[in-house]
Amino acid sequence: MNTLPRADTAAGSETTAEQAATHIPAPAAAGDERQPRAADGAGEARLGAAWNLARQGDHEAALAAFRQLAGERGPHRRDAQVGVIEQLYDLGLADEGDTACSALRTDLDADPDQAALRIYRDMVELLTDQDRPEQALRWCEAALLHAPGEDTGQEHAPVVDDLRLSRALLRQGLDLDLDDQDLAALDVGEDALDGLGRLLLDGIRPPGPAEHRVGGDGEAFDGIVLHWRRADFDRVRARWPETTRVYGDDYASYTTLVQAQARDWSERGAAHVRLVPAALADYEAWAVRVGRDPADPAARRDYSRWLDHTAPEHSLVWPPARNGPCWCDSGTKYKKCCGAPARN
Repeated sequence: MNTLPRADTAAGSETTAEQAATHIPAPAAAGDERQPRAADGAGEARLGAAWNLARQGDHEAALAAFRQLAGERGPHRRDAQVGVIEQLYDLGLADEGDTACSALRTDLDADPDQAALRIYRDMVELLTDQDRPEQALRWCEAALLHAPGEDTGQEHAPVVDDLRLSRALLRQGLDLDLDDQDLAALDVGEDALDGLGRLLLDGIRPPGPAEHRVGGDGEAFDGIVLHWRRADFDRVRARWPETTRVYGDDYASYTTLVQAQARDWSERGAAHVRLVPAALADYEAWAVRVGRDPADPAARRDYSRWLDHTAPEHSLVWPPARNGPCWCDSGTKYKKCCGAPARN
């Protein structure tokens, strides 16, 4: 279903998503847990440090850090509870994990706040990853019971859509009969991907990168995907308004495009797929230096090859580890961000 072009070892594709500085949410200062998330940089850093311990495989240290944070009344208490549950399962402490699951579920059901829907979704993904589909389905259905109505605006719409699709996929995987809601969710998912494919096939995107095969025809090749840094995304669209037709109106749509392009390279047989993060100022400076028109898609492709060759340490191998940080620099694990089943 993925129809995006790929580049090989030296070729780059011109989709651009940003890879920004790592940002990990954490609780605001201890106190009212409904404070804005941005109010607690210290708690945010602590939460990020706990996730880093988990990524490094030090689950016991991560568990201790998450438990300390979960015991406070900051705005990321529930995020930390999710971390506690994941570490318990990863340590093989299933009974304790189940108990912690029940406690978090009781807390959410009794006192949902604005972030509760996201926590439900995180738990659905966690339980799915832990191969607990029945449990994940129960969480998913509980989340949808708490989902706001359609008249409450678009703020929660992406999370609700993820939950609906997750519910359909879980029910499908459990060989349960699909209801109208499940079928509608699956149709929406298919339509979104088909629409992306039609957009690309109809030539609205800039031409795909030329392939450069290492060693000649039939030899291994790598796929390269250039992606703009998050901080530059709006500036890129303002600089070249025509790119909005390709990239979409927001960064979430754009990351979906980048993911699809990376998947397409992989399915076409690339030995490796690398995401090359690009900064607008650096790209324009390169274009001036080599006498290229920065508005030319071919220049962007050539820049991706040059950047991957001269600064390979900045290129990211795709896909990242499921428990590693997401390539889009959301500060979230890949499996809970661009690698989440509902987004793929």
